[in-house]
Amino acid sequence: LIIDGKNAKWSSSNTNIATVDQTGMVTGVSCGETTINATIGDKTASIRVIVSYDDVNEDDWYYNSVIYCATNKIIYGTSDTTFSPNNKLTRGNLVTLLWRMEGSPKISGEQKFSDVKSQEYYYDAVNWAGSKGIVNGYEDGKFRPNNNITREQLATILMNYAKYKGKDTRAVSYTHLRAHETL
Repeated sequence: LIIDGKNAKWSSSNTNIATVDQTGMVTGVSCGETTINATIGDKTASIRVIVSYDDVNEDDWYYNSVIYCATNKIIYGTSDTTFSPNNKLTRGNLVTLLWRMEGSPKISGEQKFSDVKSQEYYYDAVNWAGSKGIVNGYEDGKFRPNNNITREQLATILMNYAKYKGKDTRAVSYTHLRAHETL
């Protein structure tokens, strides 16, 4: 398809991901997916554009997940150009992801954790999760948002989030049949 850039009207479906000027030059803004359209008269040609991080490649097993989360503003990169896929997940990161999945709701009231400061990116998320019973913090009144999350903490927070979402969280017991393992 050849488009005469002088006569086309160019647009991006999401200018937070990529912009396009009136000559058709596309510029990536942040990671995610958008559609670039060129319209001449009553005809429109479209192309899907994916802007990725420098450290996430199309053949990485997690590529589509990173693009989905970036496009939907669930996970942001560690910079404009890097995702840092091998970084550890912190308690603050996890709660922020859940909060963003809920649409980043506004919560009023006092922060219940003494170590969560209002200028930090996770402040609203931790405040929201604490108010909904998704997180309770430690016995000393701290949340420790920069600590790496343990598997037991992850399981507990995800179960509490499932309860918040109205899911059945009753424990289920599974019996492993050794006979099947040796067949």
